[in-house]
Amino acid sequence: MAQVTDHHALIDAAGKPSDSGAMETTLYGLAAQVFASLRGWAVYGATLAAPGAIERAKAGLERSLIFPFCRAPGWFVDMCLPNRLGPDTGKILVPLGCDPGLPAHSRDMLLKIRPLGGLDAEETAVLLAADGSPRCPESSDAVRQFSVALKRQLLTRCFHLGYVKELPLLRDMTGIDGPAICVPFFAAGGGHVKHEAPEALTQAGFSGAGVPSFIRYSGLVGLVALPLERAGRDRRVA
Repeated sequence: MAQVTDHHALIDAAGKPSDSGAMETTLYGLAAQVFASLRGWAVYGATLAAPGAIERAKAGLERSLIFPFCRAPGWFVDMCLPNRLGPDTGKILVPLGCDPGLPAHSRDMLLKIRPLGGLDAEETAVLLAADGSPRCPESSDAVRQFSVALKRQLLTRCFHLGYVKELPLLRDMTGIDGPAICVPFFAAGGGHVKHEAPEALTQAGFSGAGVPSFIRYSGLVGLVALPLERAGRDRRVA
């Protein structure tokens, strides 16, 4: 018997025009995993940067729920995404970086790394590394909210926040002595994670361990599936 499709979802990211294939493949795989965890759903993954990807996804969508795979609201979520999806755009959910469950997952990833390095929780400093956007207050707000929530869940000797593109700059986070771990506030593994943030950390003389970006979180499928399932249930009740 064929599975009845009650809900449609699109996991979407901006992507990078010069290298759209890697992120497209990643989102396709994530969508397949989310699909496997939800009963009665059709789940697609696409980036705006990959030619024709959004158009192909739209062809299979019906009253879809849109999950922005990004750090915060702003130009991409509020303007670019609705414009590309058109007038029949479904409900756009809270971006991944603003999900209230994300700090707990970051904490879990951090605690997995601590024992590997023989680090004691109360003696370890945490450095939260973010991109920053002086022209997008929503981005800074998302980072600050995440920072506050993560600090509440950790027993750590000190907590620092540094940005690649705004103050306080990540490259100026010098003088972090003793055991330390960097938690990147980045959704995927693009240029920020591969080049800009590591270069800034090197300039700061940071030599601690690092937690991976969100795309490599062990609980990522649940982080995406849960808000979709909740939104689908709310829509059914309404």
